[in-house]
Amino acid sequence: MSDDILTVGSEMGRGARQSNGHWLMANGSVSANGSVLRSRRAQLRIFETLAVLVIFFFFIAFGMNVYFVVQRAGIEKEIERVQDLRSVQVAQKAMSLPELDCVVVGVQREYCFDALKLDAVRSVVASPSVADVYVPVFGYSTVSVTRFTPSRQSWSVYDRRRPGDERRFQAPVLIYDPVRFSYGFGMLEVTVYG
Repeated sequence: MSDDILTVGSEMGRGARQSNGHWLMANGSVSANGSVLRSRRAQLRIFETLAVLVIFFFFIAFGMNVYFVVQRAGIEKEIERVQDLRSVQVAQKAMSLPELDCVVVGVQREYCFDALKLDAVRSVVASPSVADVYVPVFGYSTVSVTRFTPSRQSWSVYDRRRPGDERRFQAPVLIYDPVRFSYGFGMLEVTVYG
């Protein structure tokens, strides 16, 4: 029993003394043998539980951070894919415009532009009132056609820009010259501003 009293006494510190089998603390409270030891064990378990909870919430926060970074990267890739699709759509619309199509002896050719129609569209679209008609079709983009053979010549079909990301799409096309009844190789270039 004396070992218990010494152990408990040393655990409680200097301000405790034994009185009638109970410990009288410096603050005036009375404790049974070992109850202070039990309360300290309980406090240690509470602190252990709190430490485990803090670590658990730290791991949850870290996991959520990783998840959001991965989601953000996925969303950015999806935005890029949509912008690429938008540039392809604008190019397809430009290739199917009747104002630019290439008709030879009543037969319409695919991926072909008429050089005289390109000259006419370039001069007509230069006026702002006509250019506004093409806004629902092309939006914020630049559509240009460049002929490489037999001589180099460029036409700006549509040009409406805004700051932001740019996506370019190029497609090889034929340029028909109805005056000489000849074809040349060209490139349709579409730049979409996002």
